[in-house]
Amino acid sequence: MTAAADNGDLEALRQEVERERKKLRALQEIGGLLGSTLDLNELLSLVVQRISEVMESDRTTLYLLDDDSGELWSKVAQGETLQEIRLPVGSGLAGHVAKTGKSLNVKDAYQDVRFDAEWDRRTGYRTRATLCVPMKNQHGRTLGVVQVLNKKVEGSEPSYFSAKDEALLSALAAQAAVGIENSKLFLSIVGKNIELLEAQKQLRRKIQELDVLFEIAQVSATAMELDELLQGVLARAMRAVDAEAASILIADEITGNLHFRAAVGGEAEQVKTLHIEAGHGICGWVAKHNKPQVVNDADSDDRHNREVSDEVGYHPSNVLCVPLRWTDGDRLGMGALELLNKSSGSEAFNDVDLKLATVIAGHISTAIEQARTRERREQEERLSALGQVLSSLLHDLRTPMTIISGYTRLLQKENDAEERQAMADTILRQVATLNAMTKETLAFARGDRKLFDEIDPHTADFRTVRAGGRVG
Repeated sequence: MTAAADNGDLEALRQEVERERKKLRALQEIGGLLGSTLDLNELLSLVVQRISEVMESDRTTLYLLDDDSGELWSKVAQGETLQEIRLPVGSGLAGHVAKTGKSLNVKDAYQDVRFDAEWDRRTGYRTRATLCVPMKNQHGRTLGVVQVLNKKVEGSEPSYFSAKDEALLSALAAQAAVGIENSKLFLSIVGKNIELLEAQKQLRRKIQELDVLFEIAQVSATAMELDELLQGVLARAMRAVDAEAASILIADEITGNLHFRAAVGGEAEQVKTLHIEAGHGICGWVAKHNKPQVVNDADSDDRHNREVSDEVGYHPSNVLCVPLRWTDGDRLGMGALELLNKSSGSEAFNDVDLKLATVIAGHISTAIEQARTRERREQEERLSALGQVLSSLLHDLRTPMTIISGYTRLLQKENDAEERQAMADTILRQVATLNAMTKETLAFARGDRKLFDEIDPHTADFRTVRAGGRVG
């Protein structure tokens, strides 16, 4: 009897030693895991598994405290299903521990009024013994709660968690808190670095945009002709959004058909000879409806004008098109800025490209309106000056006409051949004077000349006449 008892005690002692060895190995593994990764999801998943082994518990749930919402939520939960659990701080056993910062060891959860059995009812699980301990950082701030359920003792019915178990879980929670704090710090640093990199990228983009807009403003200020201005602006717009080709189309006042006023890249010269019927194609749709469009698969878009692509031999896959609008006297002018194909090939146009193209389109519209206003004002000034010039011209025409009329009558009566020749030469000089004055007037009316050269009919000397008056 004594020997049997001794053998039983020895076996129990061996089992106890083996359990302690398992706990020690698990503790060593947990210590190693905490230093092996900074990935929070991976860290928590591994730690929860080892805590269940060390604590000989049926389940382990690790709750983290969400500072923004003031809730506890389980990042990792063991069992048949993996679902997120959210608890308000102060609700349930884990919520009570998070609120008070003190451990809680309950032998039968259903006998505690703080226990919420809703999760058991939903899952069919039966919670009995529960041990919850807070996870705190080095400053004593609660980061979350570790909760173990239903103590297991091999070969016996579920038991309760002891004071030793509580001390052990508190130590494990402290270790886990260090790992979680380090992981959060690492993620915070990584997040800040990502934010800085993104901020740098956006800053570079903004600088690039400002450079392009500054260049566009310079071109607008220095270009003498509208076509020169549009060509210069278009080249910079294409570079700004990294496009292969670009064009500016302006609608005809009468037909509404779109004509390529400027083109860069692709088959630019051939494109300039074409036109697109009103409302046709992607750019025709954009000009008509005054809505920008980003089409990154042109062939799948029914509006895509394949005939133009086939004719010029350039087939775009990405199309970014924004409308142009300006006031031209008492009518509304319209057109479109079209950008084709990202230079990087597979990359597509995005919202950033669209915003920049819209800003550039606004500058183009303003430039067109100013150019048209300038042309209209110059034309009005030219017509006004032409009226004054014609008034002066009609006055000056009297002299050569009088000379021609007088010499013609004398020529009829003169018999001397030499005298007749001299009179004819005089008449011819006056006719040449009239022709010169007529050509100068027509050139001025067409806008080919800013100055009008008047011929003195008496001396055949040229005198400069500015619009609005004569200068001797």
